[in-house]
Amino acid sequence: MAHTARAHVTWMSAVIMVAVTASCVTWLIVSRETIPRVKIINGTSMANMFTVPPSPAHCLLKVHNSTNGIHLAWEEEWCDEKFSLNDDKTSITVQEPGVYLFYVQLTYSLKKDGNSSNIHLNLTVEFTYTEAQVEFNGAFDNRQLTEKEQDAHLSAFFLLNMTAGNKLSIIAYPKNRIKYDDVRPFSSYMTIIRYAA
Repeated sequence: MAHTARAHVTWMSAVIMVAVTASCVTWLIVSRETIPRVKIINGTSMANMFTVPPSPAHCLLKVHNSTNGIHLAWEEEWCDEKFSLNDDKTSITVQEPGVYLFYVQLTYSLKKDGNSSNIHLNLTVEFTYTEAQVEFNGAFDNRQLTEKEQDAHLSAFFLLNMTAGNKLSIIAYPKNRIKYDDVRPFSSYMTIIRYAA
């Protein structure tokens, strides 16, 4: 029975991963077609985009406890100079154009606090570029609160075509339930790699 449940979860994870990857690639194609200064992407231009070796740009950020605003604050674990945090540490700016792969994982503590027996969890990405600002709902879940503390994880991959100066922020709900004080290995974090030029 437990083996069947694990197999089902593994199968569902694979399906979700394929769906997320497909939606990210679709967004990449659509965004390139709708911004006038970028040529329409086709199979050849997509292949060319991935033939240029990417720079070693990479970054790992840990969620930092902050009560300011709705955006999550971040603390650098290791980042190269191709990324920068703004003054309140809520948005990450890329310094080099390219296709970036972001992975965000948030861990929530779901102990019952007397207010409600259900809770809605949400992870949203706010992408700011020259022409506009776009929000993507990365992951969401509804959970039953219990008397005993339990952890819930929300995670999402994002593949974004970014130019120098583009910014990314994360909005999470409920922000006060995120686990901020984990020691290594920490459980609420974001990784970024420059995937292609």
